[in-house]
Amino acid sequence: ELLTNQYLLYSIGLGEDVDKGFLENIGPAGNQFAETSNDLNSAFLDMAAQVNQDFQSFVALEYCSPKRSGDHIIQIRTYIEDRVGRFDTELTADGFGGGCVIE
Repeated sequence: ELLTNQYLLYSIGLGEDVDKGFLENIGPAGNQFAETSNDLNSAFLDMAAQVNQDFQSFVALEYCSPKRSGDHIIQIRTYIEDRVGRFDTELTADGFGGGCVIE
């Protein structure tokens, strides 16, 4: 799937005269086509199922730190081919103890 400017782009086209190639280009992560307005609800439901499936993956992250107190910023980065995702969050280490084991 193509990630464009940090977003997955999907498209839905309506009508028999839709340029499917154009919609595939602007919705590289997925696209649906509805020939009539009666088919539009089904196209949206199919697209919702596809988006849901695309985001049904989970990543478990375990973190061991030498920090034992205070507030700290953790930055998580992911790399997929030439794409980078980044998430920053604040973490309080108050109450952390030793003996961390990553499983």
